[in-house]
Amino acid sequence: MFEYSHEHVASGLVLDAVGLLKQRRLRVTLRLLGGPDRSSAPAEALLAAAADRGLEHTVDFSGILSAQDPSDALASCTILLFAHTVGPVSLNGTLAASFACGVPLVAIDGPDCWPKLRQSEATRVVVPTSHALAESIQSLLADEQLRDQLGMRGRLLAEREMSIARTANMVTDLLDNLRVRATTQWRGVSSYQCGM
Repeated sequence: MFEYSHEHVASGLVLDAVGLLKQRRLRVTLRLLGGPDRSSAPAEALLAAAADRGLEHTVDFSGILSAQDPSDALASCTILLFAHTVGPVSLNGTLAASFACGVPLVAIDGPDCWPKLRQSEATRVVVPTSHALAESIQSLLADEQLRDQLGMRGRLLAEREMSIARTANMVTDLLDNLRVRATTQWRGVSSYQCGM
């Protein structure tokens, strides 16, 4: 799971899902990717919540990552979790990086869920319950081919909709639109002044 210290992350729901998976005798580790590190207040709160559920030995921290480390850390996971309560949104760089690494992604549904994500079936979007999350993770853990297919769809979505080239084109289009508007407004002002 990445961005675990974000205020909208459903860490309790994720821990409950991990607890269900452990009850089903599945060997799972919840790896928290990136910062803050284990000694931070968000990490300590998450560890306390894990201990309350008897899961303190199931949680692992990557610590703060730099340079190539985030890509390697994402790619080393079997399944990635996007646990924001607002849902997976298109303007999230970590989400884009996750798709680009080709690892299957499970996301908690929310009001801001990106429609193209649903249409492309590039991730498993699950209702925000621990049972739904556990079921989705368990089915992916049991089926390597399904994981590969989901990871490939995510990678294709990232290339098509979230790449640097796509972002550059969007910025260029925006600047062109602003230039056209500014020119049109200036001409309108000039025409008005000349008519006086």
